[in-house]
Amino acid sequence: MYIYKNEKNEVITFSENELNIPNLKKVKVDNIPENPTNYLYINGVFKLNEEKIKRNIIAKKLKEIEENYKKAITQPYIYNGNKFETDEKSLDILNKVIVALPDNGSITWRTADNKMVTLTKQDLLIIAQELLQRNQTYFLKRCELKDKLKSLDNLEDIKSFDTSII
Repeated sequence: MYIYKNEKNEVITFSENELNIPNLKKVKVDNIPENPTNYLYINGVFKLNEEKIKRNIIAKKLKEIEENYKKAITQPYIYNGNKFETDEKSLDILNKVIVALPDNGSITWRTADNKMVTLTKQDLLIIAQELLQRNQTYFLKRCELKDKLKSLDNLEDIKSFDTSII
């Protein structure tokens, strides 16, 4: 295994087959660490590139926050003992029905657990309002988590950071 040290002293590895790459400063090293791209190679010594590790873990944790947020806002919603879907398509239909339904109107709705229930426009408005409040809470939690994560500097704190929304 060979290494190349770029201008930031970050380590790039390459095999013997890649030795013909022009303009690479090639160095033969015997004791290359298990994951050499997480190291800096300075004066013949490998030093852990903690900043790069932090950036990678933060990127992974930010992705986890987004995934957890999406799961949170699509959790079924319970209203009057009935479970309702909250995915984007269901919310779009809910909004269209609210607009189209007369003030004193009602509609038969299939719940997430396949029950047929009758809902008034007032019921639909309550569901929409409570979902909006719930999702706003999750949105604010997501923003708070992202800001907190980006402010961390200690590697152990970053590694142990909880990305849960709910």
